[in-house]
Parts: sequence; structure tokens; C-alpha cells
Amino acid sequence: MATPLPSTATLTTPPSSHAAMRTNLANLRAYLAGLLGADGETATALATLGAPMARYRTEAAATTVAVTDRGTFFSCTGIWALTLPSAAAAGAGWCIVVAASGGASITLTPAGSDLIAGLAAYDINAQRAVIVICTGTGWRILRFLPQTLAAKTILGNNAASAGEARELTAADVLAMLPVVTALGAGLAPATGGVAGAFLRSDGTWTADNLVLMDATQTIAGTKRFSPLGAFVLQPRAADPASPESGQLWQDGTHLKAYINGAVRVLDGQADIPMLVPPAGQYVMTTLGAGGTALEVAAGIANSIDLYPYVPRADLAVAALAVNCVTAVAGAQGKFVVYWSDANGQPAALAVESGTVDLSSTGVKEAVMTGLNLRAGATYWLGFRHSSTASISRWPVTATPCINGGAPSTAARKILRRTRTFGTAAASTWGFNAAEINAASAPAIWLKL
Repeated sequence: MATPLPSTATLTTPPSSHAAMRTNLANLRAYLAGLLGADGETATALATLGAPMARYRTEAAATTVAVTDRGTFFSCTGIWALTLPSAAAAGAGWCIVVAASGGASITLTPAGSDLIAGLAAYDINAQRAVIVICTGTGWRILRFLPQTLAAKTILGNNAASAGEARELTAADVLAMLPVVTALGAGLAPATGGVAGAFLRSDGTWTADNLVLMDATQTIAGTKRFSPLGAFVLQPRAADPASPESGQLWQDGTHLKAYINGAVRVLDGQADIPMLVPPAGQYVMTTLGAGGTALEVAAGIANSIDLYPYVPRADLAVAALAVNCVTAVAGAQGKFVVYWSDANGQPAALAVESGTVDLSSTGVKEAVMTGLNLRAGATYWLGFRHSSTASISRWPVTATPCINGGAPSTAARKILRRTRTFGTAAASTWGFNAAEINAASAPAIWLKL
């Protein structure tokens, strides 16, 4: 039993004899020796008080920690369990340090139903150290990072549940990281030994779309370029001596193709010259030839007159315009533009303008937004009348003839349909050969 601390009265009241005084001093020394050690050394005092890491001990086999081992640094080797004292007996604040040296793996086992870090047992992996602290009812853990790591090592936990961090192998890391998919980022999967393959966006490897243009090859299947990509032909010094049908090349001046036994130039030249005017000026929607004066014709109430037009250059259209020759009070008009289908017939509605006022003469414009016409494509331009105001019309020789129907002694120039002016244009035209008409096309200008 430890010597109790003598009371203040015992040490301050004059003793009845020298023997009593010596007894009181001996009891005080015994108490201090029990608290701080008998040799008066600082190290002994710290170890006796249980200061953390004041004592060092090596262990190589399963052992049980005593309450009196408070503050001890346990350096452990091997694979075994270190049993802790009862948390109630150790008391809050009691602590030790446990290090797993070398290739050791130490399992800390609490006494009874005590828990350590909320677990029934706690593993300390090799080259790791922890401070074990008593709460009075259980145990807490303060982890240390390892002093050194092997080269190219990642410290982590690849287990399915929470656990001690450890040095992960490359295989451990690969098992944790996802493989790239069409929906998310990740690691590139193994190629499976496919030489020259490339990784698709769905996370699979393929050689099907890998086109190497540095040698003569026959490439099967459809090949696609990304929106940011470009296909570039380097210029040749001269045309190939014996080109294959379908072969493409460029000579620094022209893009050429060998088709149907002849070399053809593919450099965007139009059959009829096309001058693209500056912004704010107008393009005539005609074939581009002929010098006959424009015609004039009265409008037909609730009619739509439609005719084909092929731009010979890409055109960004700011407005559509007609010229009102004879005004009618309250008369209005609208522009329509339809796309064409594979047969050149009007198909889906591209745009219908707002109304233009035909109650006065002169040029009437409707502002367009996002109307971009592509060179070489067929568009159907049209004008709608609410009344009988007269507008300028192209000469019959200035617009294409519309094929279909039975032979006629008059060239057919427009499609004419009746539709109530206040009703929106049909979203899809729906070609009807009976609507082919010999009247001249409305003169529609494109303002750039």
C-alpha cells in the first residue's frame, strides 16, 4: 500500500519528540518516492508519474498491459495481440504509445466490453504507431503517419469499410479507381493487347476508326471527325498519273476528284457568277441571268406563292424585301421560307415573318433573325397576300421552272396555295402537283 501524504497539521504542529519528527519526515519522503521515484532523477520521476513515452519497452509476443505501464512506449515486433487493462481501472487520461516495428501487425484488444475507437479490436499495421488514450469508459486512438514510405507509394485504405491507413500497392489503387465510361471520368481500361487501338468515349478500345494516312490503305466503314477536327490534304506537285475513281487531291490551286473517268475541279466555283454584296445591300433571288424588266401583278387575297431558289454563296440574311407597286388600304403581306426535301420539293417551314404594310407603295422589309442560307441548297421562298395590293414579280425567265404535271405550253414557275392570311403557315408544306402554276414568281430580295 502506498504511503499516504502526511497531513498539514502533522507537518506544522511541533512534534512531541524527535522520534515523532523523524517519523513524519520519513512518511513525507516515502510519499514523494512513491509519486516521483526514489533516486531523484527527472527520468525516474516522469516514468513513475506515467508521463507519455517516459519509458520504452520492446515486446515480441502477446502480452497484457498493466495499469502501472502508464506512459510506456511499446515497440512491438511480430504478429500478435496486445491486451489493454480495464478502462475503469486505468482511468481517464491514462495513455501508452504502441508502435508496430518492421513487419509487425499488432491487434489492440480492450478488456471486457470496452471498445477502442468504437471497435472491439483495433489493428496497427507495420511501420505505424498510435497513442492509446483512456476515456474512463473506453479507448481513443491518435494515429501517427509513418516516418518513411517506400518509393512511389500511396497511403490509404482500399478496404470496403473504415480502417487503418496503409501503404497501397499499384494493384490496390487500380482496384479502387473506376474505369472511364461514357458518363464519367476514370482510368483507361486495359487494351487487351490490341496494337494501335484508341479509346472510345464509352470506355472501350477499338481499332475500327483509327485511320493512319501515312500509307496506302483501304479503310472500311464510316469514319467521323470531332467538331473541332479537320481533314487536310497536302498539295501535290502534279495530278496523279493514273487516279482511281473517287480519288481526291489538291494541287495548291484547286481541289480535284477523279469521277466517271474524268478529273473534275471541286473548288466552289458557280456556273453563273455570284457577287455577294456588302452588308445592308440586297441579293436578287433569281437564276442570275436575263435582262427583262420586272413584271407587276395584283395579289390574290389569302394566297401563298412559292418558288425555288438556290443560293450560289452562303448568305446571312438580315431581312426579306418586296416592292409594293399598287397599294391597297389595309393590305398586308408576309414572307415564308421552306426547306426542301431530297426530291427538291418544299418540306419543313424554316421561317414565317411578321406582317409588312402594303397600304403604301415602296420597298417593304421584314427583319429576319438567324436565317442563314447555304450555297447549293434548294430553298422555297414565298409571299402571302391579305388583299389585292400589287407587288413586283420576277420575269418568267428569271426563276427556275417547276417540273411535274402534264406537258404545258406555259412554263410553270410557282406553287400557289390558298390559306387564310391570319392563319399561320403550315409547319410542313406537303407537295401537291395540282398547285403548280404558270404565274411569275414574287420578286423577293435578300438583305444582307
